[in-house]
Amino acid sequence: MTGTKQMLANKAENFLNMNSLAIIGVSTNPRKFGNLIFKELKQKNVKIYQVHHSGNILNSEKTYRSINDIPEPVNGVILNVQSSKTLDTIKDLHSKGINNFWIQKGSESREALEFVESNSINCISGKCILMFANPVNSIHKFHRVLWNIFSKN
Repeated sequence: MTGTKQMLANKAENFLNMNSLAIIGVSTNPRKFGNLIFKELKQKNVKIYQVHHSGNILNSEKTYRSINDIPEPVNGVILNVQSSKTLDTIKDLHSKGINNFWIQKGSESREALEFVESNSINCISGKCILMFANPVNSIHKFHRVLWNIFSKN
């Protein structure tokens, strides 16, 4: 892997190795993808908190109503929300000092991407985090192989 692919792989590794991550986009519907992300990263010993407005137990773990309720500083946030909510969420969290985001594929908006670029915010978008969370399992392993074959160096 060289060039752009290697840079993205390094950036993803750095993101996943942060001290504390949060995911916004878990759901009361256990089939939603945010829940899969949370559970898989938790199984891989990533320190991750889930944020959900209900504050209920989801995925057999406590949820927090907001980033402010998490008992330690959060270094990075995974966004798995409707694209119409991404920009406002990033603006709010950036104003609280969070500068590392993973915008899950499908959650991007042109405005959000322009905002992170114009504010020099560390951001990965358009890629599924589970393609980079080692060891890569299931369908994500296949997606990673395809990415390695077809993406630019």
